[in-house]
Amino acid sequence: MGFNAIGMFLLFLSLFFDGLLATQTDSEKKKTKSTNPFKLMFSSNLVGLTLYVSMAAYTYFVKHVNVFNELNENNITKILLISASGAIGQIFIFVIINRFNCFLLSVVNTTRKFFNILFSIFWFSHPMTSLHWIGIMIVLGAITADIALSQMGKSAPKKKVE
Repeated sequence: MGFNAIGMFLLFLSLFFDGLLATQTDSEKKKTKSTNPFKLMFSSNLVGLTLYVSMAAYTYFVKHVNVFNELNENNITKILLISASGAIGQIFIFVIINRFNCFLLSVVNTTRKFFNILFSIFWFSHPMTSLHWIGIMIVLGAITADIALSQMGKSAPKKKVE
């Protein structure tokens, strides 16, 4: 499997799990009317912390590799910056889920991922073919149509059933 195929697979997997998580979160939100975004964030971080501690213990006790040897001043600064960025992102995600719905979150996430990829293309000067530009137009068109159709559905007058 080449690099492009792995990247496409990971992108597809990310979008797939965004959609899967959105439907599950919306159904849970309907069951419990009062959700606190910070309780959701705490729960997911607790699961993540448990997994990370388990992986660190596995690498130390089974593989006999001390992952903490890599900690130095430069790495700690990077870890703290990544952690702060992740926390801000999580707060944003859970507030959107709590105030709006997961559909809007998936539109925001897809748009964010798209612009991250686009920024990366220009930042690292990757060559762009006509097929890349067609893909960009498809994504922009789909996001625009998605937003327009959802707005049209909200503003359409509902017919009374007699």
